[in-house]
Amino acid sequence: MPKEKTLPTLELFMEELLSLLPYLRERYGVKELGVFGSYLRGEQRQDSDLDLLVDFEKDISLWDVMELEEFLSERLGVRVDLIMKSSLRFRPHTAEKILKSYVPVMENWKDIIRQKEMPKRDYREYIKDILQECEFVRKYTQGIEYEDFLESDLLRHAVVRALEVIGEAVKNLPNELLEKYPQIEWKRVKGMRDRLAHAYFGVDYELLWKVVKEELPILCKVVRDML
Repeated sequence: MPKEKTLPTLELFMEELLSLLPYLRERYGVKELGVFGSYLRGEQRQDSDLDLLVDFEKDISLWDVMELEEFLSERLGVRVDLIMKSSLRFRPHTAEKILKSYVPVMENWKDIIRQKEMPKRDYREYIKDILQECEFVRKYTQGIEYEDFLESDLLRHAVVRALEVIGEAVKNLPNELLEKYPQIEWKRVKGMRDRLAHAYFGVDYELLWKVVKEELPILCKVVRDML
């Protein structure tokens, strides 16, 4: 049986990020960088991303954000999920949790962690995450045609991101809960996140639109029934 790969530690990531900060400030205008999510709570798995919250000194293009995310992923040896602090205003429920728990990349980060409570997330929190993304997708795709969807780079990127969040959140729901709702192919939903996250050759937006319009409303209704 193959040996499981040793998971990198939060301490290793923090040390590397601290050493990179001067370059990140100069190259990308990074004002602040912080860690949140599973690695901070000690709940990371082999397939977990490293969640980072970033704030910039000035406006930055989407391409620069994607370049920074790719750069950090390569340097840290783990997929980095970069969230812009300015984008949290669109998701107040998520913003409150992230801002309360995240730890800035700075020399005294261990002291900050000791001062914070790092409670394990209840599975109902993941259900709320899913429903929030469902509402986001519904709100911004309602009443528009596929051609309009294709023309908006920002909307396409936002919808892909929302579906990634849904797939990741489903991975954190108890199997015994999912088994009560066999009408949903949960393995497929979980795989959707990985497929989108690693779509190096591009996303099939026609298929994505079909998921948004036909499959996502059913999934969201089932998840709503879980509460």
